[in-house]
Amino acid sequence: MLLIDRFNAESLAAQAIGDRDLALGRANLQELATHARYPFVTTNLIDTVTGKPLFEPYVLTDVGHGVKVAFLGLIDPRNVPPSVLEAERLRVDPPEVAAAAAVAAAAGRGATLFVVLSQLSAREEERVGAAVPQIQLFVGGDAMGMMSEIGSAGGSALSLPGSQKGKHLGIATLTLDDPLGTGRPFFDPNRRADLERKKREADQRIQTYDRLLVEVRARAADQGQPIPPGSPAGPNGPRRPAPVPSPTLAIEAYERQLVAARAESQLAATALAELPPEDGKPTPKNGITFELVPLSREVADDPTIQKLVEEHRKTWPDPTPGH
Repeated sequence: MLLIDRFNAESLAAQAIGDRDLALGRANLQELATHARYPFVTTNLIDTVTGKPLFEPYVLTDVGHGVKVAFLGLIDPRNVPPSVLEAERLRVDPPEVAAAAAVAAAAGRGATLFVVLSQLSAREEERVGAAVPQIQLFVGGDAMGMMSEIGSAGGSALSLPGSQKGKHLGIATLTLDDPLGTGRPFFDPNRRADLERKKREADQRIQTYDRLLVEVRARAADQGQPIPPGSPAGPNGPRRPAPVPSPTLAIEAYERQLVAARAESQLAATALAELPPEDGKPTPKNGITFELVPLSREVADDPTIQKLVEEHRKTWPDPTPGH
């Protein structure tokens, strides 16, 4: 209830139900929904009895200036154990099929922006984005990183990463060139600079690991390396492998890092090649910026939210005080 009360106070537009929320059980989720002053959205989480989404298939929000945003909520089918679905009389439909139906329905009601509140993997986002090109943004809720980089999903959609354990607040700022610009892809004005930076850093790591490999291989040669990691089998079976010398370990580690750096450099180069050319001509486009703001102890608590937390702690004390 604490999160529901908090989100009520923040005038939340919609909440997507993820696979971890299902641990609460269907009955508890439906009870929480009665207390929420905003809708739960479950585009591809289906009630097997009714054949309809457990909650709303999408949520349509009018933000003014002729712009209506459709929020979808998608779960990765692989993240929910079949036993849980069977016990709760639920199923998870293919996200691209459910998303296509929801987008079509929302468009019929005037939706111009399509945003997925995503519990999908990066690979699934790419697949859904390619299958449903009307989707412009995936807002991640299943990420464990803390990077404020806007990624590319399938089609022309962009992916905004999430954080973990409520440690960051994601802030996306969308700029529409005009009301008629809705429905077109968003453009990250920092995308080229970010990719150029990533490629530059990857290339620097490639140079560093190339140099380190030359030095370690030379040192290994001076020491008579490499030494085989094991010895022949004896009469009582295989002998314990001999300790691997440190130069051998270093060579293997640097080679792995070198492969990763080369892959990152190639990915950045490919993404740069796919960007539209900079011809100096101003073209109308929808812009987006994104940042993850750390919610550290230095951030002042909202008085209303703080009161809700204090009331909650009277019944449910903090199990990890000081964290």
